[in-house]
Amino acid sequence: MGARDQQFRDRINVVAMDGFTGYKSATTEELRAARVVTDPFHVAHLAAA
Repeated sequence: MGARDQQFRDRINVVAMDGFTGYKSATTEELRAARVVTDPFHVAHLAAA
């Protein structure tokens, strides 16, 4: 995200990802206004485990 300008980052509202804490930390640092959600694949995988 650091290679993108602020205008680009400001347009991102939702970020879908797996549950890895590192991704969430990086996202909240770079995209403060974006909502972080777990993608459907990983939700189903966690439910089946």
